[in-house]
Amino acid sequence: MTRRSVCVFCGSSQGNDPKFSAGAIELGIELARENLGLVYGGGSLGLMGVVARAAIAAGGHVVGIIPSSLCARERPPDNLHELVITTSMHTRKQAMFDRSSAFVALPGGVGTLDETVEQMTWMKIGHHQKPIVFLNVDGYWDPVLAMFDRMVACNFVAGEVGVEVVRYASEVIPAIKAYWDRETRGSVGIAPALTAMIEGAIERGDDPQAELAFAIPAWTAAGPE
Repeated sequence: MTRRSVCVFCGSSQGNDPKFSAGAIELGIELARENLGLVYGGGSLGLMGVVARAAIAAGGHVVGIIPSSLCARERPPDNLHELVITTSMHTRKQAMFDRSSAFVALPGGVGTLDETVEQMTWMKIGHHQKPIVFLNVDGYWDPVLAMFDRMVACNFVAGEVGVEVVRYASEVIPAIKAYWDRETRGSVGIAPALTAMIEGAIERGDDPQAELAFAIPAWTAAGPE
């Protein structure tokens, strides 16, 4: 069975509250226990280093992805299972996306916010349907989440922003798995409808391909209920 991986965006500083590091440690351990790989920014400093060390110590598989320009500053650990060195920040983010089936935002600075919001943007435009979870340790992300709500209220974002929000590291993986389950049910749920449509068209003497050509784009645009 192919191992799924979770990309964790977080600060290269530990912040000023020990709860931030505690959340990172617990998340790293939980990922390892659930046999989910960790993909992260590749450094040994701050919460990045904390979550990576915790996952490795618990027996998890950890991949670090870092641009060459940051190697000297953020000093990648030498015990990662894989270290990917990219040529730029842009290629780093693409590589993190390609390697991951979900995204988690731990507390961090503007880089963490940039990486997470980019994944939110890609989701909104239909580039992916991977879960995005904010681990809102001690309410750290509350002001940002309030800003997202304001974007929706002011009609700058259509519908919901599309993220999951949890307060404790123990809630992260259940939130991710619940999202994966919804996506799976939605995808599987289309199959009986397609079968019924084909059978109905044949009974009426209609062309089933013509009906499918109309129905499938509509279902794809609407998404699973």
